[in-house]
Amino acid sequence: MIEKLIDIIYENGMDCRKFVRRVESGLFIPEGGLPQLAQSIGGQLSRRFTPLKYKDLKNLGEVLESSIDDVLYYQVSGVGTRVGYLLQSSKNRSNIGKIKFERGKLISCRDHLHPHDKLGGIEQVTLYPSRDHISAFNLENGRYLVHNHAFKRFLERAPKSERISETFGNKLKTKRGNLAALYHLFKDSKPIKRFSSSSSRIRQAIKHQCTLADYRENQEWVFVIEDGNLIKTVYDKTACP
Repeated sequence: MIEKLIDIIYENGMDCRKFVRRVESGLFIPEGGLPQLAQSIGGQLSRRFTPLKYKDLKNLGEVLESSIDDVLYYQVSGVGTRVGYLLQSSKNRSNIGKIKFERGKLISCRDHLHPHDKLGGIEQVTLYPSRDHISAFNLENGRYLVHNHAFKRFLERAPKSERISETFGNKLKTKRGNLAALYHLFKDSKPIKRFSSSSSRIRQAIKHQCTLADYRENQEWVFVIEDGNLIKTVYDKTACP
C-alpha cells in the first residue's frame, strides 16, 4: 500500500511539494508535515474516486506514520537545515521530476544536535553558547547555561525514569528531544528551600566534594546550579540509593 501512496505523492507533486522533498534515499517529510501530506493525498484520492471521510484521512495518516523511519533526520543542504522524517521506497523513481530534488546530507538526530536546530520553535533555548556548554536557557528569572556534563547525565538518566518516559515518550530517542525535555523540566523547577541557607549549601559542598551550589527541583528531578546560573548536573531523586 505504501508504494501506491508514494506513487500518488509523485504524481501529485504540485500539491505535495510543500510537504515533501526528494532526496537520494527517498522522500524527506519535514517535521509536522505528515498531517498536511495525508490531507493532500486524500484530496487526490477524493478527486479520483469518492470523497474521503475524516476517519479515512486519519487512517491514511497512520499508514504514512507507520511507514516512515522512526528517527528524525537533519536534512542539511544549500538552502539550510530542516528536521524531518525519511520515507524510503524499494522502487526507483529517479526519472520522475514532479517532486523537487534537493542535494544534501541526511544526519540522524539520534546522536547529533545541529547548531541551527530550532527545537520545534523553542525560542528560549540557545545552542552551543560556548565550548563547555550544550545550550543556554533564557528564562524570565535569568539566563542559565547547561554544562555538557549536565546534558550527558540527563541523556543517561532520563530513559530510566518512568515519569519522564511517560511525559516525553519518543522524543527521548533523539538528542534534540532530550534537550527540549530538559528545558521544559527546568523552566518549571523551584528552589529547594532546605538547601537555600549558607550552612546547608556548605554541608552539601563538603558531602559531595564540590563547589557551593544552589538546588532546584521539579518532578523529583534535582538541578545542581553553580555560580548562580550554571546547571552543572541533574539527577532523579527516586533513582538515588
